[in-house]
Amino acid sequence: MARPIPATFVPIIRQAASKWGVPPELITAVISWESGFSPGRVNVNETKGGFSWGLMQVQVPTASDYIRNITPDQLLWPETNIDVGTWYLKKMLDRFNWIIPDAISAYNAGPGNVNPGKPYVNPKYVNGVGALYEAYKEHWNVLSAAGLNQERMGYLIVLASQEAYATGGNVQEILGRMLVQEFIGANIVADPSMYVVETANEDSWVTPLLIGIGITAL
Repeated sequence: MARPIPATFVPIIRQAASKWGVPPELITAVISWESGFSPGRVNVNETKGGFSWGLMQVQVPTASDYIRNITPDQLLWPETNIDVGTWYLKKMLDRFNWIIPDAISAYNAGPGNVNPGKPYVNPKYVNGVGALYEAYKEHWNVLSAAGLNQERMGYLIVLASQEAYATGGNVQEILGRMLVQEFIGANIVADPSMYVVETANEDSWVTPLLIGIGITAL
């Protein structure tokens, strides 16, 4: 199941995606798998050795190729971590000709451990991030509702997805209820179902997000 995306990370992911040309859903998938959206996560990297830091579990030697003299504390800052992690992810995508499973494997295990056409050394990681990548595509493709301020719409979407995650409810129904309330308050008549993307897998509807919004903290 795809985890809810904390609203404060949405503009940071969008910025990194735009800067490096990496799909936001792929960045989100890596963050979700690596740290569960916990910016303070620190782990011993059993594959490559040493410590991995922050949201995208970046190592200091790797980050130092991009930012000289970077410190572990800096890698716990979400903005820095997502920027550096996305830079490295883009590097792996370019190296492996944008074959996403190969790039995902290289991000985790190191490019020297990826042999195209041969079994991955980390199949659980590759399959897990790959599945999240597909799930988060839905989240980043939700359309904004006409007549609602984008920030307000994004706020409602995050609230609806959090409620669905906590209660096991259907996020589309919850969001529809919230939109109806908003439309009544704004004197707008509309069918809220037209503002959500249909999906065959309801489990992937945990946190749909608007593309192009700049949500700040809830």
